[in-house]
Amino acid sequence: MDETAFVYRREQRGSLTVDKKEKGKKQSKQRITVCLATNADGTDRLPLHFIRKSKVPISLRNRDVLAEIGATYTNTAKAWMKTVKYCEWLLELNERMRQEGRHILLLVDNVSSHDDDPVQLSNVVIHKLPPNTTAALQPMDQRIIKSLKDEYKEKKEDAKLDMFYSGVAYKSVDIFSAMKWLSEGWGDISTKTIRNCWCHTGTVSKMDMGYLLN
Repeated sequence: MDETAFVYRREQRGSLTVDKKEKGKKQSKQRITVCLATNADGTDRLPLHFIRKSKVPISLRNRDVLAEIGATYTNTAKAWMKTVKYCEWLLELNERMRQEGRHILLLVDNVSSHDDDPVQLSNVVIHKLPPNTTAALQPMDQRIIKSLKDEYKEKKEDAKLDMFYSGVAYKSVDIFSAMKWLSEGWGDISTKTIRNCWCHTGTVSKMDMGYLLN
């Protein structure tokens, strides 16, 4: 499990813009935190968990985020993961594993927000990576997070093209659309990419991966 900050309204250089006036504007700094987790072979990807400042953004009102896009949403004052939110997420994951009769090992970064002392887990064992090893040992940091952001950019540009050819003026991305594209992109990342990222860290060997797949 890992988290990444994502500026979802940032425009790519050379991207299609219907209104030329938009090109002179400063880049938006609207940010959302995305939490993602998957097993080593990429066959069990947990729903993306989004964190933003607003408790109920306008575009999420009267929507069932989990039912509509297969994701979950919460808020904190600065849109960062906090211990209380982390524990809530862990308890929901533990309950799911309990209902499915499964026991899992969860790898997380060694950061202050990942304090699981307040909760008791029956079906999830937490293992924190050693300090300052995230870049080398966290599978999500190998290429999975980058692949997710690349998928998002592609879906965003596709949507802009559809609007252009439909004669609809392009507007800045609302949070629901951003979450939808990220969730779709999460499902589109190839299992091969995920497996390679896990093997690259040495957490799972190629021999172990072959055993998991067979």
